[in-house]
Parts: sequence; structure tokens; C-alpha cells
Amino acid sequence: MFYGGLKPHTYSHRDYDFLKTKKLGAVLSFPENYSVDANLWMPNQNLGSDLFTPPVPPMPYGCTNYSQCDLAADQDGQLYDPSYLESITHANENRGAQLRDSMQAVVDHGLKNQKGEIVTGNHPAYFNVRPSRQIDFFDAVRLAMLSASNEKRGVSVGSPWWLHWGRTGSDGIVPLPDFNLDFATWHNWNVKGWKTINGEPYLVGKPWAGSSFGDGGFVYISRSFFNATMSVRGSVAFTLDKLMPGESVATVDWDIVAIIVNYVRRLFNV
Repeated sequence: MFYGGLKPHTYSHRDYDFLKTKKLGAVLSFPENYSVDANLWMPNQNLGSDLFTPPVPPMPYGCTNYSQCDLAADQDGQLYDPSYLESITHANENRGAQLRDSMQAVVDHGLKNQKGEIVTGNHPAYFNVRPSRQIDFFDAVRLAMLSASNEKRGVSVGSPWWLHWGRTGSDGIVPLPDFNLDFATWHNWNVKGWKTINGEPYLVGKPWAGSSFGDGGFVYISRSFFNATMSVRGSVAFTLDKLMPGESVATVDWDIVAIIVNYVRRLFNV
């Protein structure tokens, strides 16, 4: 099994911070289980896909193409062709791209659906998802998904793909790696929610390895493992958004507001 196709991220002050822009704070509790996956496909980037005309060819370095198409598929309820995004970014051709560049390609050029139509304007912005003083990386990613549950917002993660990930069994739980970058490649994969296992939350990852890998194509990543992985220089997380920065009033999700208000009340015994 081969993974690759991502270049380590370099930060830019031009990237909008999701939690700061949306003015989201700490959450008292999260649901035990949560999913944004639209259950439309479970592709293997090394095998391509016959769901499009013409079929998508194998793209061993095409993880960024798959990842951003999948984010949009969840939000829009329809599949998008990774080959179209490849024609813009040339990520597979060049054996890798920065995650930001594929996000920008979606914003600037739209995506092609199964009918061959170019869909533009559905995702006019992307945001950097990162921790704050109150929230670790694990919960920052969860909050980004939960804060607009009506949008089915997943998170696109760029990180080292540790050698040990390939040893994931059918239970989907990813074994702890040795964090040796000498035996890691860089990979773009998506977080599609979380699942509580033995009382502990695990992020649900979709790594583009097909349905025979892990638990039907999904993997489960612990808090400590995810935080350690995202602390590696070059790791990054982004999400697509249906509204531009400055339109945040319209993006308020009153369910999350209620959670935050409840937290403040309990904190101060109001």
C-alpha cells in the first residue's frame, strides 16, 4: 500500500483561522458519536474510480485531489471528479502539492460532478483549523465539524503517514507509531467525525485506501496520537466553507451557541 502526494505545509498569515473567525470557544461536551460522511464512495487512490466518465485513473500521488472532492461531496450530497482537480493542480503529476493549493483550486475553479458539469460558487472560502489556548488540535477539529452540522463539514488533514498506519487491523484503530519521520510519507486524508470506543473518543479518518482497509475504509485515531502527529512541523488542517469571511453572522449555528452558553452558566454557577 502506497501513500504520498502531499508536500509539508508552510503557514501563511493569509489563511483565515476557523475558530477565531467564527468566534468559537470551548465546548463543555461533545456528542459521543458524530459523522459527516455522506456515504457516497470509499475509493482507493491507487486503483482509481469507475464512478465517472471517463473513469478516474490510479493516482498514487493524488490524495489532495480526493480529499477536497470528498469534503465538497459531503456538503453538497454529490460526487466530484478528482481528475478535474488534478487538471488544475497537477498534484499527482508533480508527485505532491500543498494542501492550501488544492483548497484554493476548489475556491477558484469549482469542481466537476458525475454529469460532467462544472459546479462553481458552492465553496467560496477555506479556513485553517488549528488549536487555541483552550482547545487542543483534537477538539479544534471536532468543533470545526460540529459548529455547522447542517453543512456536513469535514476536515482535510495533511500530516505524516507513519509506517505503523499500514498495520491497522479490521477494528480500524490505528496503532501508535514511533514517530520516526525517516519511515513516513506525507499524506492528505479527511476527518469525517468521531467515535467513542471503550469510553474514549477517536477521530474517524478516511485515508483513500479503499473499503478493504481498516474498518470498511475508515480508521480511528486517538487524541494523544492525533495531537502528536499534528505537532510535527508541516502538518495542517483545513476545511471548506459555504460563506466568505465577514459573513459569519449567517453562519451562526444556534445549537453550538446553546452549548457554549450552557458552559458559561455552569462555569460561573449562573
